[in-house]
Amino acid sequence: MALDKTTPPPEQQAAPDYHAYPTPGKLEIRATKPMATARDLSLACSPGVADACMEIARDPSLVTRYTARRNLVAVVSNGSAVLIYAKTDAASAARDLFKAVAEGMRSGRS
Repeated sequence: MALDKTTPPPEQQAAPDYHAYPTPGKLEIRATKPMATARDLSLACSPGVADACMEIARDPSLVTRYTARRNLVAVVSNGSAVLIYAKTDAASAARDLFKAVAEGMRSGRS
């Protein structure tokens, strides 16, 4: 029996299904700290966040202790290109990604 032309063969459908089910995408954002009480929120947001910021301002090496910077890289894409970066740390991957995006913008490829 011939497959419907709008339905991809099963082997080609595996990856789209992986990305779509049970929840679309591969990542989610959720709190790493409890945020159930007013005290929790005051520690996480104002005024508590100011204390962490002041500690980082005094000693920039504390940024990885108080933030997710050590393991966070943002990738923003319109889907027109696939970029792969295998770096040992998030900061160098982010720098290389920024350079590639900036180059694409200069050359009119974005």
